[in-house]
Amino acid sequence: MKKILAISLTLTALLMLPACQKENNELAPGETKSQEPASKTDRAVREFTVGDNIVLFGYENAGNPGNGRNWVNLEDSMDTGEYSKMMRFDDDESLKQHYRLEYDPIDWSKKTLLLAYGMRLYQDRPMGVQFEQKENGEYVLTVEIIPNLAAALNWWRVAVLVDKLEDNAVIELSTIN
Repeated sequence: MKKILAISLTLTALLMLPACQKENNELAPGETKSQEPASKTDRAVREFTVGDNIVLFGYENAGNPGNGRNWVNLEDSMDTGEYSKMMRFDDDESLKQHYRLEYDPIDWSKKTLLLAYGMRLYQDRPMGVQFEQKENGEYVLTVEIIPNLAAALNWWRVAVLVDKLEDNAVIELSTIN
């Protein structure tokens, strides 16, 4: 029984190792980031796939929803259930209420920013995002989630710039494993 427990603990520690090595896109206080994805050495973002008609604005994968992260004042829940939510931004004023870092100017007459965010009960993380138009002003933002066996509460955020959307556009958020 002790051997099984030791092997289990070792396996859990190995599975959690990447999360301890800051392989996500978190920035230290004072660091800034433009609309460009994280540095080419950031494996998690370098491997992140983005659809043809969108630009990655930001990516976070974190163990706590509000501990010095880039995004603030989101409707994050501290309960134990998984969730996925989305916010739409069409101007600097509303974006600055929720985004803490400096960013390159956005031409809001041509672009809309969509933020998909959520919490998973394992160290699942986003690995790709697609945006497609359905019909009648309806759109789908799909975030691909890579599953992980390590149990942990994990908050994620993916922000993308898309071509300007109509004010009455209906946007559905879909997460797939």
